[in-house]
Amino acid sequence: MTRKLTIFIILTCLVLLPTFVSSIEEAINFLDVRGELKRLNNLYAFNNYNITTELSLLDVLKFIFRPEYKEAIRNAEDVSEECRENMIAYIEGKEAGADFANRMYYSNGDIPDRKALWSLDFHSYGNYELCVGVPEKSPDATFATKQCGLVILPFEFRIAYCFPVSCTNNDLKEITKAVLVEHWLPWPKPGKEFNNFEYQCIDEVPWSAGSIVTMCIISILAALVIAGTIFEIVKDYTTKQEGVLVKYQSNENYGFTQADEILKSGAKIPAIEAISHEVPFEVTTSSSLPINEKANVKNESFSKVEIDGVRPPPNVDKNIVLGQTLLSFSALTNGRKILKVNSKSGQLDCLNGIRVLSMWWVILGHATSFLFLRIDNFPYLFDVYKKFTFLAISNATFSVDSFFVLSGLLITYLTLKHLKKFNGRINWAMFYFHRFWRLTPFYMVVLSIHANLIVYFGKGQGLIEWAQREHNTCANYWWTNLLYINNLYPFPGSLTTQCMSWAWYLANDMQFFVISPFIIILLHKRWRVGISAIGTLCLLSFAATAYIATYWGMIVQGGAYNQQSYNNRTQELEPGNDDLIYGKPYCRIPAYLVGMVVGFILFKIDKKKVKFPLLYVLLGWGVAIATGLAVIYGLWGTYEPKQMDQGVAVFYTTVSRFAWSVAVGWVAFACVTGYGGFANTLLSWGVWGPLGRLSYGAYLVHPFLIYNLILSMKTGFHFTYANLSVFYISVLALSYACAFVLSLLVEGPFMALEKVIFGKQKNE
Repeated sequence: MTRKLTIFIILTCLVLLPTFVSSIEEAINFLDVRGELKRLNNLYAFNNYNITTELSLLDVLKFIFRPEYKEAIRNAEDVSEECRENMIAYIEGKEAGADFANRMYYSNGDIPDRKALWSLDFHSYGNYELCVGVPEKSPDATFATKQCGLVILPFEFRIAYCFPVSCTNNDLKEITKAVLVEHWLPWPKPGKEFNNFEYQCIDEVPWSAGSIVTMCIISILAALVIAGTIFEIVKDYTTKQEGVLVKYQSNENYGFTQADEILKSGAKIPAIEAISHEVPFEVTTSSSLPINEKANVKNESFSKVEIDGVRPPPNVDKNIVLGQTLLSFSALTNGRKILKVNSKSGQLDCLNGIRVLSMWWVILGHATSFLFLRIDNFPYLFDVYKKFTFLAISNATFSVDSFFVLSGLLITYLTLKHLKKFNGRINWAMFYFHRFWRLTPFYMVVLSIHANLIVYFGKGQGLIEWAQREHNTCANYWWTNLLYINNLYPFPGSLTTQCMSWAWYLANDMQFFVISPFIIILLHKRWRVGISAIGTLCLLSFAATAYIATYWGMIVQGGAYNQQSYNNRTQELEPGNDDLIYGKPYCRIPAYLVGMVVGFILFKIDKKKVKFPLLYVLLGWGVAIATGLAVIYGLWGTYEPKQMDQGVAVFYTTVSRFAWSVAVGWVAFACVTGYGGFANTLLSWGVWGPLGRLSYGAYLVHPFLIYNLILSMKTGFHFTYANLSVFYISVLALSYACAFVLSLLVEGPFMALEKVIFGKQKNE
């Protein structure tokens, strides 16, 4: 060829494969790649990087397979001998037309050609099953095979190839470098290093110490759940068969006995199950017992249960505690609690609907944004992204503010009711301990699964590398999650560099919870001072958010499309330090404070029927709906080529979440006070109860489930609303199923154990 030819993506490993002759002509059959890329860069407005930045590293490469490459492979340094021999056997096998070599070749991804510049799809995942099935399908195969991805940095453009299992990522890179140095000089240019590509192979991951420990913990919990469930089944069966279970144990002769003689004598014994369905208590009988006397059952505590004239054996307290502990793990008991549909009188049922719908919105936003890792039709997605209707997805981050409103509302309402009932007395140590105990064991188990086990849940291009990054991050910063400061340390940090990046919400919520008693006490004693304190905190938060957004020239996050930063100060930040507003408590607290105000108002009303003129009710709903729609859809007019004024951007960033929270607060208030109409009917639907109890677990597990599903895909994801809907529903169902299982293993048992440990003190 005499004319200058260029290739945009393929950098290195093509020289190792003997079969690019037929496809290389099409791959390089165009001119002026830089011009095409610049045009696409302007057309699709890549704000965070320039797609032509590293193009100088992709100078003209004319990859035509030559037999003499085998010599470069033989001379490559830092390559295992087994890999070297297998690679040469692969090349020779392809030259000879061997079946195994052809299967390896035809499982490779395609070379991006001119159409990739229009589809913006620079990934080709090949045929994974064809590659790994070579040893089984081809009798002439002398080695096992695996799929590896050639990744072009920094964009992570990826093309899959089939290689011998014996070759490591470093082996393949060293072989590629050796071939390039020997046959394609003067590339790379003087001073350039081979740092703009790497191999990522789908290898078998050995079990690490962390993964083994995590599996042991889960196995122990599962064994306890099985034991507790069997114990409850036996207890219930025996109770039904015998009528009354009279159970006691001692070091010598105690065991199970029937109360037939008592029943025959006509003595009336209250049903044991009426005292406690969860834990059987123990009584004894004696020949000296005057069985014709009326049985008197006291239920002050299980350790004090007795029938007149009969006391438990000396070790009965220990047996009761053991039974209670074991039953704490029963899947039947905990499952009934989770799946219970009916609610107690006086519960704020409508909050369940708000909680669940907000959780679904969170999952929808994450499912859509995470799919960017595998999208194969970016131009269409960019067009969809600019549509009015898509703003409901791109602005899904407001769903988290709904959670903050609910948290502030409930903690204020319930704590004020307690203070009123007990004349201002409350065990603040238990107040904090209960919260920590309620959240942390479940949180830490999920964190351990995320850090140590997620890599074993699937196989796909990029999964191992992503899982390893998550593991390394969690190994360094897990303690910040345990202390609920992961949104503040390292400061300012970044959501993408946190262990379980979505756990920033838990840190904020816990931090708000820690300071909430100071406000609640003010509301209880001098409510005007409390409301003033809430207003002051809101104003301080607005001021901090506005200042940060102005100083750093930050654009609106979420629905704003193709907006340019208002200054270049963010370039002064080191990588991984871009979380200046989104995850910071001093910027996110207004939503929580709105919830506290609503909770205080509901407490003051105290189930009283409040009468509002119809005009006021309609006005409240109208303002709430208009505010919510303005927050979600108000940025539609700022799309390309309109640049939003900085003042508008700062104003929206500062007050939009507060405005959304006020709208959610009105919905909760109206529904609780009887002015919700159909909205209250829908939000108070009994089905929301079980789903609401699983929301915490679903929030914790759904992001890494989405990542695992996406990175385990063997092809690209073609974005359409239908495909997105199928994927979203699948993720939704899987997230709640996993949350249910983990709730049975961890959350339910630990909540029940708290009652066993603290007993009456906890209940009070």
